Amino acid sequence: MINTTNVNAEPLGELLHVYEALRAGDEARLRRLWETTPSTEEFSEILRVAVAHDSYPIVSRGVVRAHEHGALWMMPVVVDPVHGDELVVDMWMQRWLQAQVSGQRQKATTIDKIPSMESILALQPTHLQGLLTMLLGHDTSAPTFGFNASSAGELQRHLPRLRFIVGAISRIDENPEFPSMDTLELQTFARHASLQASVQGRGDVLIQDTVRVGEMLPFRDAVVAGLLLWIEEISRRYEVMAWSLEPRMSVVHLGIELILEECNHAVLGVPLPLWEVGREGIAAVTDRCSVWKFCPDLLTSVPVSAKLS
Repeated sequence: MINTTNVNAEPLGELLHVYEALRAGDEARLRRLWETTPSTEEFSEILRVAVAHDSYPIVSRGVVRAHEHGALWMMPVVVDPVHGDELVVDMWMQRWLQAQVSGQRQKATTIDKIPSMESILALQPTHLQGLLTMLLGHDTSAPTFGFNASSAGELQRHLPRLRFIVGAISRIDENPEFPSMDTLELQTFARHASLQASVQGRGDVLIQDTVRVGEMLPFRDAVVAGLLLWIEEISRRYEVMAWSLEPRMSVVHLGIELILEECNHAVLGVPLPLWEVGREGIAAVTDRCSVWKFCPDLLTSVPVSAKLS
């Protein structure tokens, strides 16, 4: 079901065109809509409303008896670099996630991979509709895709990595409700993930504190929550010298300058598609980073692309 709460009445027609393109997996049509829109920022907000949600009819003997309303969710996971890419969603995690929502007459499914921040930020909008359809087991022509293998550079290999557990939540004839997760429960989940990802498999405190997790949230909220969790971990471990935020077409580029070991400086460049983070997300990141020195030229040394997503 499309939630139009955040969209004004005037662009509702554009929202329907966007939703039709998403359902058809028509990236070319979506790009044409983006190129002809009067406001790139407004179009990005429309995409944020339309992506990662859908409604599927339940048919019996040729009659629609009910509808299954589904939405994609993510849980941000910040992983110590010592673990590399070993962490996956195991059976214990799947059962834990299902237990969080089962009391509300709804179901949760997930994929076993835990893709990187880079993979999530490189998604095309049509990918999400295909992924949702696949996770909920509905037979449609919507495209599906596989997450690319992580391609972290030399710098990222030495820094905490932001990754996301990805899944779907659905409910019959009602919009799904996202659970409010207890802090102690999240710590238990993080401890299990730490032990699973540890090469040594030790149960000491050092290993248990090498994974941090956030709540299960709708896709568009989880991206921002993950970024803030990751920025907090970067700030906790390293001295941050400066930051920058620079819009390029419909992507806003975040730069953070750090002091690493032996007083070496490094600049992280992160492209934030507006359709994934939205105005509220950019404001939240800006508010978090505003405690540091703003340097408008910080990103000149970091090659970043400018595109729809």
